[in-house]
Amino acid sequence: MDDLPAVSTEVLDEAEEIAPHLAKLTAKRRALLHEMVWNGRKLTDAASAIGMTDSGAYAALRSNEFRSAMGIEMQVLKSAQRPRNVLRLAELRDQDVAKGAAVQAARILEELATEQGPERRTDVKPGIVVVIQQGAVGGPQMGHLASIEHKPLIEHAPVPAAGWGTPDPEPEE
Repeated sequence: MDDLPAVSTEVLDEAEEIAPHLAKLTAKRRALLHEMVWNGRKLTDAASAIGMTDSGAYAALRSNEFRSAMGIEMQVLKSAQRPRNVLRLAELRDQDVAKGAAVQAARILEELATEQGPERRTDVKPGIVVVIQQGAVGGPQMGHLASIEHKPLIEHAPVPAAGWGTPDPEPEE
C-alpha cells in the first residue's frame, strides 16, 4: 500500500459536496478518514500520506466525531462491496472445478434471497408488537392448564425449627 500517491486535502473537498457526517471534521481529518477507509491504509501510513503527524492521527482517532464518521463510512464501504460479493458467489456457484464451493455458494445465495425479499421490513424498531385479530378462529387453547393441580414436592407435616414458636426470654435487669 506504500505505492499509493499522496492525497491533497483540497482535491477531496472540491470533488463532491461534503456529507453531513463529514462536515464536522477538518479537511485533514476528512483526508485521513478517506485514506484509511477507501484506500485501506493503516492509521500512521494514512497520516504520513496526507502530511499529518502520528500524534495528530491518534488524536483524531480519539475524537468522537471522527470515530462516528469512520463508522458511517465503513457502513458505506460494506454496502458498496455487497453487489460484487453477490456476483462472486454466483460465479463460484456456476463453476465446475470446486463442487463443494459451488454448493456452499448456492446455499449462501439462497439465504441472501430469502432474508432480503421484498417483504422484509427495514423500519422495525426494538420493542413489543401486539397484534389483535378480530374474529380469529379458535384462539389460544389453554384448557390443559385447568387440569394441573397444585401438588407439593414433599408431603410431610411441618416441624417447627428450634427456637421457633417459643416466647423470647425476658431480659435480665
